Amino acid sequence: MIAVRAAETDDDLEAWIRVRRAVLPNESAGTVELLRARAKPENVLLLAELDGEVAGSGIAGCADVRERAFVAPRVLPDRRRRGVGTALLRRLAEHALTLGVDRVGAHVDDPGSQAFAERFGFREVDRQVEQVRVLGDEPPPLPLPEGVEVVTLAERPELLEAAYPLACEGYADMATDGLVQIDLEDWLRDEGRCRRARSSRSQAERSSATPV
Repeated sequence: MIAVRAAETDDDLEAWIRVRRAVLPNESAGTVELLRARAKPENVLLLAELDGEVAGSGIAGCADVRERAFVAPRVLPDRRRRGVGTALLRRLAEHALTLGVDRVGAHVDDPGSQAFAERFGFREVDRQVEQVRVLGDEPPPLPLPEGVEVVTLAERPELLEAAYPLACEGYADMATDGLVQIDLEDWLRDEGRCRRARSSRSQAERSSATPV
């Protein structure tokens, strides 16, 4: 028996994160606190159970590309091909229909997932290629041009909002089939959180190096 329900409690969100980690082991799954901090009223988080045990999870909401929603059904590898993904996708699609969009997008990572998506009418529109650089023997940085100063956001936090128009210009150059649009509020929240994380890590490193 397959049951799909909203992920609402902390235990639900912990289970949702465990599924993401299992399906996407090379990506950060975040924490319960992070999920709640990034929650948006137009997004929905789902859990799927097979015979009473968690078998998958999903998320749907408005995409950064204008007039498009996104769906992401995820099923644990040993629970696939039993209808769990279909049940999740149907619920996620139902939610997407309430968002007033006419297109829905999703990412797939393997031929099996692509075949599953194509069964429901999805078609491939672009591909993302991961590039990895191994660090270790980088040459020293070149001198900065005259009049250019480099600072961290921790030192000049007011520059974060000032960088938003430049970021929008970069999004406009992205090779997408629609206009990428990220609200200033979302930009400040997400980029600001990254800055705070780096600042906290740096502080922890300084603290650990301080003699007791």
